[in-house]
This record gives sequence, structure tokens and C-alpha cells, in this order.
Amino acid sequence: MPQLAPHEHDRLNRAQTLATSGEPDRAEFELQAWCDNDEQAPVQARVALAALLARRGELLRARVVLGEPHRRDTHAMDADEAVLAIGLLLAAEQEQEAYRLAAWLHHLHGHNPVVSRFVQLLDMPGLRSLPDTAYRHATRLANELVANPGLVPSLIFAQKQAPNTRTLSALRGAVRHIVYQFEATEHFASLLQALADMAELVGDEQDALRWAHRGLQVDPYNASLAMLLSRIEDNEAVGPPASQVLKRVSLKFPEYPDVQRAFADRQAYDRRKTA
Repeated sequence: MPQLAPHEHDRLNRAQTLATSGEPDRAEFELQAWCDNDEQAPVQARVALAALLARRGELLRARVVLGEPHRRDTHAMDADEAVLAIGLLLAAEQEQEAYRLAAWLHHLHGHNPVVSRFVQLLDMPGLRSLPDTAYRHATRLANELVANPGLVPSLIFAQKQAPNTRTLSALRGAVRHIVYQFEATEHFASLLQALADMAELVGDEQDALRWAHRGLQVDPYNASLAMLLSRIEDNEAVGPPASQVLKRVSLKFPEYPDVQRAFADRQAYDRRKTA
């Protein structure tokens, strides 16, 4: 889920405190005012408001707060929002749309055992056998990669050539599980890059952004990660703007035409956004 600015964190904490201390109506009022008056209100605020509305049976209003999830680009959702949206769609007896979101949730976050268990508990035809299998596959793969982390870049290259949903989900889960075991080793940077690359492959841009910036903390002149940032919207709560990173890398490697081109394109894109 996207990181909150400090004032947003305080505001959300206040609403959550009200909701859990016997004043859910005040919490709902404050969250509704926030979402109505601020087009940039974070997804956490919308999810919290939708949950309060759904709890007292206001399913239609809750779905409106989430922006009619079945009509949205699912890649714009995060896992928490998708879980709530699935519950709302099922309550409204829109099982086909709930299934579509559940399949997306498994595709993007099936490596997470909590999400895997949630999808399994839905007990929907076509999904029943996937989550447990994916989690077991990820666990087994993690054990294998611990012994040979140097295989990971080759596995990522293969997925870029011919992506496979199940394999990607298992590989993401496996690398997440082992990455910090290699923090003090030569493999750490390549594992961080693998996580960024896989997140981008499945359309999870915020996760790709987080791992890319983490990788750039280890290797500030990593051209591949700089190029990845050039394809994703900035989030300065996570890391510096892509143009800043690309400038640094382009100065270090003036002989890399792809980096030079990406830097120029990103500068032009940033100028158009602020024009």
C-alpha cells in the first residue's frame, strides 16, 4: 500500500481511533469529508471509509467510495482495497466480478500467504486449488534458491521472455523470503533488482518503485533500476524522482545511449506534466 505523508498518517490514525473507541459515526464523518474534499485522498482513507459503510450495510455507498471497483483498472488497486472490494461485490451478489478481482489478487499477490489464504477461503470455482499450491511452490523454491542465489537473474530473464503467472508468483514469494538473508553479500543488489523487475512484470508499480529505490541505495549507479524508474510515476515518499536518478547514472555512464535517451525523455515528460 502506498506510504502516507506524516499528516495523512495522523489523520488516518485519528479516524481509526474514533472507529475503535465507540465513535464510528464521527470516524465516518471525518473520512467522508476527507475523501469528498481531497481528490488525492490516499487509498487507505477510502478503504477505511468503505469498511465502515459496509459494516452497517451501506454496500452501494461503500462501492461508490471505492470507485466501482469492477469498472476500474485493477492494476491501480492494492491488496487491501481488492480484498474489501471482493467482499462488497459478493455481498451484492456480483460473483462474476468478484471472481475477476480474486483472480487478479491471486495473480499479483499470490506469493503473500495472507492473500493466498484469503483467496482459498473464498472457495470459488477455478480458484480453489491455486493459492495453497502457489504458496507451497514458493516455499520450496525459496529453499532451493538459498543454496544458489546466483540463479535468480537467469530465472528473471526467462520470465521477461515468456512470463508465466504461477511461476512469477512463486518466484516473487521465494525471493522476498530470502532477500535479506543475503544483505551482506554480493547477491543482495541482484535480488533487489529481481524483486523490482518482477513487480513491474505483473503491473505492481508501487512495489517495483519500492524495490528499485532499495536497490539504488545499495548500487546508486545501477542503470537497469534507473531505467525501470523511468517507466513509473514518481513517489517522493518512496524515493527521489526518476529524472534525478537518471541524471546521476547518465553522468556516470555517458556511453550508455539507452540511459541518455531515457533521461531526455523523462525530462520532457516532467516538463509536460508541470506545463
